[in-house]
Amino acid sequence: LPQTLCMGASFPILVRVVMEHHREVGSIVGRALAWNTLGGVFGSAVAGFWFLDDLGLEAGVLIVAGLTALIGIGLCVSSPSFRPASWGPIGALVAIPGALLVVSPLELPESLLALHFAPHPGIRILETKPSVHGTVTITEDANQERLVWINNYWVARETSHLAFGYIPWILHPGPVKSGLGVCFGTGRTFGALLNAGVEQLDLVEINPAVVAMSSTWLSRSNHGVTSNPRANIIFDDGRNYIRYADKKYDLITLEPLQMFQKGVVYFYTEDFYREARARMNEGAVLSQWLPYYMLGEREFKSMIKTFLSVFPNALLWSSPSETVLLGYNVDAPHADFDVQEILGRASMPQVGRDLAQSQFAQAYDVFTFTLVDGDGLRRLSEGGTVYTDDVPTLEFTAARNGGEFERNSLLIQANLVPLDRVYSFPDAQVGQDITRLRNTLFDFQGNPQVRNQTIQELRQRLAETAKPAR
Repeated sequence: LPQTLCMGASFPILVRVVMEHHREVGSIVGRALAWNTLGGVFGSAVAGFWFLDDLGLEAGVLIVAGLTALIGIGLCVSSPSFRPASWGPIGALVAIPGALLVVSPLELPESLLALHFAPHPGIRILETKPSVHGTVTITEDANQERLVWINNYWVARETSHLAFGYIPWILHPGPVKSGLGVCFGTGRTFGALLNAGVEQLDLVEINPAVVAMSSTWLSRSNHGVTSNPRANIIFDDGRNYIRYADKKYDLITLEPLQMFQKGVVYFYTEDFYREARARMNEGAVLSQWLPYYMLGEREFKSMIKTFLSVFPNALLWSSPSETVLLGYNVDAPHADFDVQEILGRASMPQVGRDLAQSQFAQAYDVFTFTLVDGDGLRRLSEGGTVYTDDVPTLEFTAARNGGEFERNSLLIQANLVPLDRVYSFPDAQVGQDITRLRNTLFDFQGNPQVRNQTIQELRQRLAETAKPAR
């Protein structure tokens, strides 16, 4: 606070000083304002794109503080009223901070984060890296789970995000040769796609620190995506890349930050979805994260309505831990799914091992977690508004409440699609069992004991009588 007040007061004090030179006051203040403006422009560029990226936060702070001190000393020495006896106080002001830096070197990001995590015992900071796009931190908790934080807000954990990669690949109606991933996070989503066999994957991330630190600390859980030759990492703004790229893809998966974070809303607008569809091959699928547990009812409806304005044949798919909207670049109400192909993909050993971490009990859960189709989503989203680049209200309203999970869950439950309308099951009994299992899983108002018993019986019957093709 004292430093901020002094910096803010410096220009008004200058104006007050030159007020004594009445004839030249306008000229002096004008020149000072010009230099101040140039310093603000070029100083911000130097600090943002050189100090932070190349030198680090501590070095940048020391350089700025040192330059400020030198300017102050220069002004003192050049003053007509300066006396040699003043060198003593000046020397003390320089020596004391210098000695403190030698005894206790600055570790600014780590020190600030240590204060932030102090109320949470067991959290250990593995690495911190400041950048122009935010301070990125990797932590490990008492259970040895690692999380990615940006500016003191956790954005990804290494035990989730698999479904964001596997589900659009499994529910793709054709072969997936090329994919595009936006927002790297832990890299698990994209490691899943490479693990599934996608031939070529472009990954767009705006913050190089996220990729570097995920490569160092999270390769144990993301299949080493950063060192895979089939992964092409592109450092760019994801929205601009999709707008200006000339490539088309079989699959696009989006894993942006929380929608109340700065600029993220522009991944949830009608304008963006139209640009993304232009980057999709015929029959391609786009996967969009939909965290309905943290949304108010109006935001939930509006996000779905916006998605439907470009992808009218959308599907809402949700496991107990992850929810996505799937949009298909086809004109039919539903994509032409091959049930045996879907089961074959979900039953691949390397895929099954990963999906087991996302609360998948068996391959048929790919169908079990299919909730609502385009018609049901249109009913569900009645009363919502379409978000556009010109009116990105989601950025301001999303943070105003803690989410209406129960209300949004009931809206989903009221619009569950009959699964045989989406998938052509070869065995009618299997289709009925999967539908009943899905309805039971999402019956939040029934008797818990009866619900759990029904779920167990249906899972056992599916495992015994409807073994997936391999």
